[in-house]
Amino acid sequence: MSITLLTTPLRFHLLAASLLLAGFEAHAQSFTRACMMPVTNVDSLKRRPLRMISASSVDPPKPLFVVNGVPMGPAFQPEDIPGRYVKKVEVLTGTSAAAIGGTRAANGLILITTTRRYKPVAN
Repeated sequence: MSITLLTTPLRFHLLAASLLLAGFEAHAQSFTRACMMPVTNVDSLKRRPLRMISASSVDPPKPLFVVNGVPMGPAFQPEDIPGRYVKKVEVLTGTSAAAIGGTRAANGLILITTTRRYKPVAN
């Protein structure tokens, strides 16, 4: 599957790409269902420790970023690319991502094409 996003700010593209790759909707629905379950035995809640999971405590799988054909390392911050330099952002998942990025793209692939003026620094 390939989705091409154009003419909106880079932050929106990256947020949309992250949500698509992380399966946000499925996780949000299962979390909502778990929160809405009725409590039938209040004493059982007192005996169990309360465990919270927040977005900051769980490190989601990260996609492989490729900027102008150069694979970026794990320390790459896509927000560092000025929005005026972004020409096109493509999100690839499944076999199309694996065909281009191999095993490093198991969690998806985000291809960012910029104008010639921007030269990324691979790390």
